Amino acid sequence: MYLTAQTMFRSLPASLPKQQLFAEGVVYTMLLLRRRLFYVGLLTGHIPSALCLWWSFSYTTPAGQTEKNMILRCLDDDKMSSLDSKLVTLVGAVKADAQGDVSAARGQFNLIDLKDLSEFDLLWKKSVEYLFAGQEEKAFAMIRFGSVHFSMPVIVHTLEQLMDYTRNEDLKIRIAASLNSYLPSKYTLRSIAMRYENNGEQLLAREYHEIAAASGDRESQEWMVKCLESLPDNRKSKYDDKNLEFWKALLKDTGGAGNK
Repeated sequence: MYLTAQTMFRSLPASLPKQQLFAEGVVYTMLLLRRRLFYVGLLTGHIPSALCLWWSFSYTTPAGQTEKNMILRCLDDDKMSSLDSKLVTLVGAVKADAQGDVSAARGQFNLIDLKDLSEFDLLWKKSVEYLFAGQEEKAFAMIRFGSVHFSMPVIVHTLEQLMDYTRNEDLKIRIAASLNSYLPSKYTLRSIAMRYENNGEQLLAREYHEIAAASGDRESQEWMVKCLESLPDNRKSKYDDKNLEFWKALLKDTGGAGNK
């Protein structure tokens, strides 16, 4: 059952082209079936199944607290001698996490390579969350690399968690740019351009506005016209003049503003 859960009902990695990914309803059904198979494994005392379920459910409710206790009871010390070193380390990380021992949990997770977590997506997510405090850049790099192994929902949620956590505006923008690959309607090119603009990075703002404008975003097209019109004559190139005329003509043809 565990192998079936990890093969037939495993979500495809986020790095695959979108046309190869399953529809949202199919993904939800697969995750539900996968969780049920892990749950059967948990009830029979199968430790890898128990590890796969850690933090798959909110532990703030009575039902969640019951499941949490079931998982921890399954991770019995008497069974440790039959486990390989990777699983022993993961059990230690989970127990430390359950006790709220941040230092011990982080230490255990640091002993594990990403490849050793490829079948434990939620534990990988938890290990990345432990990096948020003081190692934000490393956490960001791990999330991006994790797209090779883990599903889009896991990657997107972890990126959004890091975005909410960090106070580094530059990192927030880079996270938003990464999220554009997964949720382009929420993290639009224009919104990224505006983030750069608010951060005082005008050149990068112009680059993203230009890409958004070329993709048909009217507000970015208007921004490009205003930007090019505001350039001093001694800083304008022939390319800028041609660009200005192009955006003005495009706005005029589509009935947009900014073509005065």
